[in-house]
Amino acid sequence: MKKIALSLALVGLFLSGSAQAATEDLTGWTLSSTSAAASLINVSSNAAHLVTDSSLTSTVTNLSSFDWFFTSRDSGTYNDYAYVTLDGGAQVVLSSVDLVGGNSGDTSGWNTYTFATPFSGTLSIGIVNVNDPSMTYASELDIKNVTDVSAVPEPETYGMLLAGLGVLALARRRKVARAT
Repeated sequence: MKKIALSLALVGLFLSGSAQAATEDLTGWTLSSTSAAASLINVSSNAAHLVTDSSLTSTVTNLSSFDWFFTSRDSGTYNDYAYVTLDGGAQVVLSSVDLVGGNSGDTSGWNTYTFATPFSGTLSIGIVNVNDPSMTYASELDIKNVTDVSAVPEPETYGMLLAGLGVLALARRRKVARAT
C-alpha cells in the first residue's frame, strides 16, 4: 500500500511542471515590401526589422504572443503606423507616429501583443508609410519572440490521469480483498 502511494507521488512529481512554448522561425515567413528602403529590412530566425511599406505573413498554429518596437522617422502629418492583421481582416494598429509623440525618433518601447486565446490562421505584421512617396522618412518596426504554444497536453494532465488510475486500482484492490 505504501509502495503504491509512494510510486504515484513520484510519478506525479516527475510529470508536473509547465508547458514549453516554441519560438517561430521568421525566415520561413513571406516578406512583402514595396519600400524604397528595402535594403534596411532584416529577417532572422527569431527577429525581424521592417521599414515602411513592408510586412511579414505566415500561416501559424497556436500563436500566443509577439514582441514589437515601433520607431517613428516621420512627423504627425505623415502618420506612419505599424499593424497586425488576423486572417485577412481589418488592420489592428499597434502604434503610429502620433501615438509615440509625433516626432521623428520617438519610439513605443518594447511591447507584447498577446492573443486572448492561442491564434491559428494567417497572421500579417507590418508597417505602412503615409503620404511620403519619396520614402525619405521610413518609420521602422522591430519584431521578436513570436511564440506559439504546444498543442500537447500539459504534464499535469498526465499526472492527474495516472493519479486517478492509481486511486481506481487501489479501490479495486480493496474491494477484492474484502470479498475474500
